[in-house]
Amino acid sequence: MKVWNSSWFSYLPGYYAGISPLGVPSVADSVDAIEGARKTTTLPVVGIRSGNFLLSASHARYESDFRSAHSSVLSPTGQNILTSRSDHLSRKESDLTAGYSLTPNIALTVGYKHASEERDTSLGITGTATTRSFEAKVKGLVFGVTANFPVRGGLGFYGLAGYGPARLETLLPGQNAAITSNGRYLISEIGLTYSLVITDAFVKGANVGLGYRSQTVKTDGVGPGFLDQRDYRDVKDGVTLSLTVAL
Repeated sequence: MKVWNSSWFSYLPGYYAGISPLGVPSVADSVDAIEGARKTTTLPVVGIRSGNFLLSASHARYESDFRSAHSSVLSPTGQNILTSRSDHLSRKESDLTAGYSLTPNIALTVGYKHASEERDTSLGITGTATTRSFEAKVKGLVFGVTANFPVRGGLGFYGLAGYGPARLETLLPGQNAAITSNGRYLISEIGLTYSLVITDAFVKGANVGLGYRSQTVKTDGVGPGFLDQRDYRDVKDGVTLSLTVAL
């Protein structure tokens, strides 16, 4: 079990450059780079090991809120309006990872990651309602390496790094077909663990951990739903606390 206190840094894929007569904003371009509110998420992880082979699965739900104090909006009459804008992110991620231990302390891994995301936007303009700004799916393989080494007594050091290709599908309001683009996953984590003294006959071992984790999705140019094709990235990083129990 892992607890991750983190924040999102994101290039919001779409600021609003138009409001229809019904008060519905329209997506135009990608300009705002904003750090979202810091929130805590629980990541349950289940793994099995047979000899040198490893297999694990995890699932998590993330939420964050982004706020831009000065977002550019073009009214139906052609007037440019600067207003506040709030985006709410809701994201689900599932991982399935297999690995092979080269040594007792080092393992190579390959994993499949699937994520779905929704963002809703509200503008600081009287009469406009919260609207869906976009929906996205990310699928990709992550090739990685993990390591853990004893430091002293029950204290240990661990680290992991992963990199792999990703495929993104973005569905904008008013479009029937999703925009597809290529991207890359970059994942890293380092930290310390401490082994607990266990007397239960059914528990082989347990440890607690404190670390720092970062996850980045770099996306190639997205179009034609935007005025210009732009590269952007989403970064989620922060402190992790973990409890690992071996049965």
